[in-house]
Amino acid sequence: MFRLDAGDSNDLRVLLTSAQLPNDRESLFTLNIKVIPANTAPAGENILQFAIKNQLKLIYRPAGLPGSALDAAQHLRWRISGNHLQAENASPIM
Repeated sequence: MFRLDAGDSNDLRVLLTSAQLPNDRESLFTLNIKVIPANTAPAGENILQFAIKNQLKLIYRPAGLPGSALDAAQHLRWRISGNHLQAENASPIM
């Protein structure tokens, strides 16, 4: 968590902290970022503020993973189950 003043910027670094990730497939992580603006209105004034939440998907691909993201669509298996369409991904790539 950090504070940014108006016009400032900051970099967010994502670091691998564990070597326990699988080497035979990609891993998916979610990064949630919430932005809450400062209250700049004088005391007693009504204001409307919005907190903005961004959700980013991070995909970790191990070095040497066979195949490419372009080929992954060929490994999808589709089926209809009742009123739903289901997809199964048999490849190690998301």
